Amino acid sequence: MKRRAFFLLFLLGSCGPSASTIEATSGMPRSAEVREASTPLVVIRPQTEEEAFVYLMEELREMPFFRQHGYDVALPKHPLFEALAAPDARPERADEAALRRVFASEVYRESDFAAGLRALGNPRPMLAQVFQAFHELNESWGFKVFPRYEVLVTLYGPGGSYDAERGRITLFTTSEGRFKRSSGIEVVIHEMVHIGIETRIVKPFGLTHLEKERLVDRICATRFRKLLPSYVVQGKKDDPLDAFVTEDTLDHLPDAVEKYVRSKPRE
Repeated sequence: MKRRAFFLLFLLGSCGPSASTIEATSGMPRSAEVREASTPLVVIRPQTEEEAFVYLMEELREMPFFRQHGYDVALPKHPLFEALAAPDARPERADEAALRRVFASEVYRESDFAAGLRALGNPRPMLAQVFQAFHELNESWGFKVFPRYEVLVTLYGPGGSYDAERGRITLFTTSEGRFKRSSGIEVVIHEMVHIGIETRIVKPFGLTHLEKERLVDRICATRFRKLLPSYVVQGKKDDPLDAFVTEDTLDHLPDAVEKYVRSKPRE
């Protein structure tokens, strides 16, 4: 299949729009990069055919987890893959070679990512402020900041996911350019916060899945409330963690989480 390409480079900082460089061979956004000397590089691109297939199979194997936690998981509208998402399905036993051929010939179309990539818009101003806050938290208690983040746009799975070892985020969009949250950048920031706290807080304190999701929501809704005024916190309205994670405690978050954990001993 012939690939259409579009490359977009943004430079963060005070250089202004004139510093943007755009090279195009078609009307579809192929990838975007965002950087400045003092801020991380952010590469945004659609999943390749192979990446999309591997990710889809991983999500199918995780369906018991998604059902347990009430996640709405997007899948290809194809009977073979829909069958593998059934409660009694065993995707780990499927013929992946045959599925890969079907995926390549009947499912994957790079043009399906175009609307979602365009809907992300220009992330430059917001990410500049986000990274400034990340660096402040890094200096305060070790929030992890990568020199380079990669955002892979997908058509499958829940709203988003992250790889804390590589600084990689997978962002769900529909072929119409809709996201699970009010905007795609909300999801990106949410997943970047996950990456920032994974090794410094989540693992050392043994936080559960629900606890770490609440912690990320509290950080986003508190530290980034002006940037993300429509940010919605998941789960119940009042959670015991909320009292420990406030604007006053974010600069000493490991201490605050340690106090929370002491109040709710691990099993």
